Amino acid sequence: MPAERNSAPSGTPRAGEANTESTTMGTTKKRLRKEYGSSRNWSRYSNAFTYGTTTPNNTATMTLLITLRGVTWDSIMHDMTRKLVFVPAAAIGCAILGFGFQAATKSAAVKDPVRAGFEKATVAALADAVDQITGQRGFLSHDMRPRTGNIRVVGQATTVLLKPATADKATPSLSTAMSTAMIDNSKPGDVGVIVIENGLDVAGIGGLMGTAAKARGMAGVIVDGGVRDLKEVRALGLAIYARSVVPSSTVSRFAGVAKDVPVQCAGVTIKPGDWIIADEDGVVRVPLEKAKEVLRRAQEIDDRETKMVPYILKFKALTKAVEVFDRI
Repeated sequence: MPAERNSAPSGTPRAGEANTESTTMGTTKKRLRKEYGSSRNWSRYSNAFTYGTTTPNNTATMTLLITLRGVTWDSIMHDMTRKLVFVPAAAIGCAILGFGFQAATKSAAVKDPVRAGFEKATVAALADAVDQITGQRGFLSHDMRPRTGNIRVVGQATTVLLKPATADKATPSLSTAMSTAMIDNSKPGDVGVIVIENGLDVAGIGGLMGTAAKARGMAGVIVDGGVRDLKEVRALGLAIYARSVVPSSTVSRFAGVAKDVPVQCAGVTIKPGDWIIADEDGVVRVPLEKAKEVLRRAQEIDDRETKMVPYILKFKALTKAVEVFDRI
């Protein structure tokens, strides 16, 4: 049995945790009876897993194993790898690992009023606000679309630039070196921005990189280029916005040339640290130095538009609302 696993019986409280574990066990037994028929059946099942004779069949089961049996993530991955269950392991594993990163992200969101504000502001209002405050376009091209479901993205940019390269300079390691470094050094809540120069026909991210990004707790990835392995990435629940969907890779075609530098992404300059907000309406970049000002303006826009709705409904026309609020 691996050293990381807790050899103590499942019902043995740790020091100082008796009350908490007692409450947890009481609640958990009800769940176990519902799913396994009885807590005794669960005990047999979890013992079988602990000693390597079975594999968890769903995320809930795996989470309970970790909570009650002291089973570690390393142990789970070792067992699953041995049994060659790659795709389920990736999806379930990222759900568990990502949970911790996402919890940190949510905690940060509570402390950061700017992030909290961007979470609530509409993307359309933010696009208008960037126009008004900066005098420059903040929205990315219309073909930058959500490719893994309508998952809202709010976070700060970390960037990578890839350029066309000859095969000897675009080996598997050189082609993805910058992108993998960006993901591996990301913080929970970061938004990866991958720009492939003239690269709409190649994928800048797929299943493996998506698995790592989800495990790191990234809020999402924006690709000025393509995405592949959609089935795997959708199963992860990772937000990916890309300009195309293609099966090809960057290997032998493109190489990473820079990380955490300003990039030209789908018509907009994005700098490291800029705010990226995205949903089904599209993707908007908010300059870091103008974030608070843009947020205030977007909140004003959203508030004004909300107040216009009763006028439109009352008069069944737009004219009165436009007269009062000077906006359409």
